[in-house]
Parts: sequence; C-alpha cells; structure tokens
Amino acid sequence: MPGFVRRLMTVELPDGTPEEIVEVVPCLGRFGTRGVGLRTVDGRHHYLWTGATAKVLDACRSEGFTVTTDVQNCDYRS
Repeated sequence: MPGFVRRLMTVELPDGTPEEIVEVVPCLGRFGTRGVGLRTVDGRHHYLWTGATAKVLDACRSEGFTVTTDVQNCDYRS
C-alpha cells in the first residue's frame, strides 16, 4: 500500500498527554464540516477536520484522554 494511502487510513493521536489535553470532543465547523476538537489546559482549542471522527475519538479514549460525546460547534476565536 502506498505511504500516502496508509497515512490517510491511520489515526494519529493528539500531540500531548491526557494531562495537557482537558477534553476531546466531536465538533462541527461553519459549513457542517465534521471534526474533532481538543481543549488544552491553557484554554485554547485545536481542531482536526476528518471524516473519521468516531475512529479518532475511540483512539483518544483508549489512550486515556477524556472524550465527550456531545457534538459542539467549534469556537474559531480561541
């Protein structure tokens, strides 16, 4: 399998520890784009836009991150 296809099909976990990332949530962007939101201890939000939201949330949960299932609208201001 080509490397770029393998990268597209794998889940990479957030760059941080469960102590640094307060919560991981499914989120919606302005135009209904699905993704995963990460809130860090400093109050900042980071987003990963992906069609594999459930897969990313499951992977984060299995690694000890706090995962919330309530879909949230993303906050572009933070």
